[in-house]
Amino acid sequence: MKEKIWLLFLILLVVPFAIAQEQEMKKIITGHDYDQDVEQYLLNQEEAADIQKMVQIFSGLFFLVIILSIVDLILKGFALWKSSKKDQIVWFICLLIFHTFGILPLIYLLIYRGKKKK
Repeated sequence: MKEKIWLLFLILLVVPFAIAQEQEMKKIITGHDYDQDVEQYLLNQEEAADIQKMVQIFSGLFFLVIILSIVDLILKGFALWKSSKKDQIVWFICLLIFHTFGILPLIYLLIYRGKKKK
């Protein structure tokens, strides 16, 4: 039993030393530093975590852009319909050309909300 313990102790002591020596020899022969590979791997892991955080942030922003686009589409459609019914060609063309995420259609609808066609 003691021989097995000594053998295990010897293996645990010698193997890491042999691995370190092998890495040093590879570094000398190839000129390649494997420690830099480990550091680069760890940096890549940190970058992956940062990228994952950015994806979470942008997914929330993407949802906001979708909501704004839907609101813009509704406001623009309603404003275009009103301007065409009132024969306001300049407003119709401006509303059709400019994409302002609902600002211009909202301004138009607020300005002409209570005015009737003469």
